[in-house]
Amino acid sequence: MRVLLILSLLAVSAICMATADIGKSIPCCRAVSSGKPGPELQILDFYVQQENPPCVDAILFTTNKPKIICANPKTPWVRRKQQELRQKKNKEKQN
Repeated sequence: MRVLLILSLLAVSAICMATADIGKSIPCCRAVSSGKPGPELQILDFYVQQENPPCVDAILFTTNKPKIICANPKTPWVRRKQQELRQKKNKEKQN
């Protein structure tokens, strides 16, 4: 009886863990853009993506439009934008 209860709990736990992220859509950048986005896109935030094939090392910028920009983390404009967004977040936390 105990074994059946334990197996049932494990099965329920596995199902819960498997379905917990269904609502979350995590993009996977398989390539990075070569240039800087145009002025019509306002970059709001960023996420770091580690290489995990087929995904590549990238910085994922979220924008004011339903668009994600996959950028090369070694590009100077990308590093500057990350720093700018970090400073903005720190200021918001202090207020």
